[in-house]
Amino acid sequence: PIQDPTISVRLPEKWEVISANIMDVTERESFNVTTWKGGSVFTVKQKPPKSSDVKRNHADIGTEIAPELLSRIQVQVLRLVNSISKRQEEEIKIQLGDDLKDSDLATYLASLPFSYGAVGSKFLSEPGFMEDEFQILLSTDVGREFLATMAWKDYGGKLRLEKFILTPYGSWVPEELRAFLDNFVQRLRYAVETRDFKRIETFLDLEVNRKEIKELILSLNTQNAWSLQYVVAEPLSLTILVPHSDNLRLLLNMGLIPGEDDWLINSFDVVPLN
Repeated sequence: PIQDPTISVRLPEKWEVISANIMDVTERESFNVTTWKGGSVFTVKQKPPKSSDVKRNHADIGTEIAPELLSRIQVQVLRLVNSISKRQEEEIKIQLGDDLKDSDLATYLASLPFSYGAVGSKFLSEPGFMEDEFQILLSTDVGREFLATMAWKDYGGKLRLEKFILTPYGSWVPEELRAFLDNFVQRLRYAVETRDFKRIETFLDLEVNRKEIKELILSLNTQNAWSLQYVVAEPLSLTILVPHSDNLRLLLNMGLIPGEDDWLINSFDVVPLN
């Protein structure tokens, strides 16, 4: 069968491609390279002038988004998701607004475990106004899904990510189950604190790399409390915050399966937060 071609074009900084099938946009100092899937209608046009060049009678916030601007936001979201999928910290960072650049967000997003595979996205809602919050669903090759709530802001003609909240996405978790899992986390922490090697072994599924995971768990700091941050019911997984040192916090992502007497850890990833 004949397949639609992939088209890439280098455009001056103030020009852009408008298409429903944009695959990637790479911005450079004086130009951008846009790639899209052929076989659909597209236009090449000059970007709207910078807000500083136009006299406005109203603030940008609260201004209804025109179709062209909505398309630009969709392109930026695609670019961000592509950077996350490739674990490109610097590429993520240049897409962030001033406040988020000073946070650990770029490091955190680029630290998504490679075992999760590629990252895809789906819009769950769209902004109606500039700087409106909206949501997308991030999916991974292994089935883990995350809900991303975000808002974008115009920085002199360039859209930058102004707000971003990421939470695991999944079925509702009953409070009773969450309480039981919180107890599981505290029992695991106590086993590490008391160096109870045999007890730690009972937390691990036989199918995982028990030696590597055991060494990682035993290296964790237990002087401060561990806190259960998120729970996803299907498949059951936890995100635990561990204050490891004054300058480093760790997010532990654990997958759990039921054992004969307790839950068993069948996947384990660590994400550092400076």
